[in-house]
Amino acid sequence: AARGGWSFSVLSGYLYVLSNNSNWSVGLAEGIQGGAQALVAIFGGVLADSWRRDRVLALAGIVGLLAVGTTFLAVNMSYIAGEDTFNLDYISICVALAFWGSYQGLWNTGLETIFADSIPKQQRTKPTTIKYILNLISTVTGPVIAIFLFLGFGDKWNITELRTVMMVGAGLCAPPALLLFTFSDDDMVERSRRRRTVSRYRRLSAGENHRDGLDANHHQQQQQQHQQQ
Repeated sequence: AARGGWSFSVLSGYLYVLSNNSNWSVGLAEGIQGGAQALVAIFGGVLADSWRRDRVLALAGIVGLLAVGTTFLAVNMSYIAGEDTFNLDYISICVALAFWGSYQGLWNTGLETIFADSIPKQQRTKPTTIKYILNLISTVTGPVIAIFLFLGFGDKWNITELRTVMMVGAGLCAPPALLLFTFSDDDMVERSRRRRTVSRYRRLSAGENHRDGLDANHHQQQQQQHQQQ
């Protein structure tokens, strides 16, 4: 929903106004975002297979927070520089979009794998359906949030209003990025099952050792009684 509030709704308009109505500049910037997502998704898939998935998600969380920070910096670059500098503004937003693409490539790969591995194979239908419905609802919710923001700040697609919606939408992406630090591979089905099996084996081994000790003590007591007789 947060990403839909700025990326799906106003990103193209912001780039179009920022670049003085240049379609080429809009396509280039969004192409940087898509290219970064495609490249990092491959890297994220390799990491998810060879590394812990929760660490991949934690790395995605770091990149996501960097994306939020660079977006705030990029849309306010004119205020920071003290003058309208198209080149600086445009380069900054392209860097921010590269971070967003990298963030999406990492979290999407890691989250999908850890989601699938956290549910028994025979019970995946219902959770997967619920996730799909929630994704659809969130996709619709983002543009609705943007509508209310434009109603509140003024329905004029100039750089000021677009900048405000961009900052609100990017800021709303920070909490989901923080949630990526809370996942753990230890909660996945196979790991949990393996952990329970090891724990059960240790308990059984401890019980057998205890019984062996009792039997040895009992045998020793019988021998002592036999020698006394």
